[in-house]
Amino acid sequence: MVRWKELPGRVRRELTAQIAERDGWVCQLCGLPISRYPLRRRDQLTADHIIPESRGGASTIDNLRAAHWGCNSARGNKMKRPIVIYDKLREVLSA
Repeated sequence: MVRWKELPGRVRRELTAQIAERDGWVCQLCGLPISRYPLRRRDQLTADHIIPESRGGASTIDNLRAAHWGCNSARGNKMKRPIVIYDKLREVLSA
């Protein structure tokens, strides 16, 4: 399996552009639009691995999604855990 950083820069740019178009230039982590001309680094377009490479995820278009640099960075290699009914109940009771 080829890791993201081992891919040539041209290939990474092409994959990132493809997923941005596929995802409608919307961050798949926060749901906000991604600017084509960001003023801050945290707002730049990145390719986020749905299943992180460190957990066996591949650098393929079906495992990548558009994300802001800041959202991708904050997520790290965490994976969304399933929501359990007790989590929601605890949330409601603590409000």
